[in-house]
Amino acid sequence: MLQPRIPVHLGDRFSVADALQAGVSASRLRKSDLDSPFFGVRRRSETEPDDMVVFNRFGKRRGEKERAHIERALDYATRAGEHEFFCHVTAAILWDLPLPSSLLISADIHVAVLAPRRLPRGKGVRGHQAVSKLTKLQRDPRTGLLLADPATTWAMLASIIHHSHDIVAVADAIVREWRAEPLATTADLERAILCGRRVGIDKLREALPLVRTHSASRPETRTRLELLDARLPGSQLRRV
Repeated sequence: MLQPRIPVHLGDRFSVADALQAGVSASRLRKSDLDSPFFGVRRRSETEPDDMVVFNRFGKRRGEKERAHIERALDYATRAGEHEFFCHVTAAILWDLPLPSSLLISADIHVAVLAPRRLPRGKGVRGHQAVSKLTKLQRDPRTGLLLADPATTWAMLASIIHHSHDIVAVADAIVREWRAEPLATTADLERAILCGRRVGIDKLREALPLVRTHSASRPETRTRLELLDARLPGSQLRRV
């Protein structure tokens, strides 16, 4: 049986509220050709991921878990409140920052609000309450999503990344000066530390002096730091 058409202007993913306002019936929104990734959200089942989801800002294909995570962030954004923004793991993936594989096991997206607003809740959502003076926000230029900016994202990740080498690797990716414009500077990272106390601040302070602007990858950063830990000469980072 041919299903009533969903208005084109709603796009491939949309909130139930917007669909109802556009005249789509509640029964139509329960049909099998629509997925329900979150409460109050629908996505057309045959939706193909955009290039901005499949490829990172360097033109490299993202991993399956990263792609799925971004798709879920785009889904959630259709019902997000005006004060909500993406943070922690979700922001890091959208900024193309290298994360330990352990942080990619969960499919939950990380969504925050500034205190004293109540943190977001719901199945598939890990809510956070951020402090205004510790948080700077920025629109992702590719998806338009509102995120913690790169330096804030790095600082937030210190609460969930346990190995100091991985904290440095994230920072190296942020300040990297070759292949593309850096997402932030080491001065921005320092400001994220100096703006106030936060969970993991001691790890951030220890990591900052080890950050380099010409590290090519997470493995390269980790190798350099392992050489330093072993009191062996560190590799020289040279790029042409």
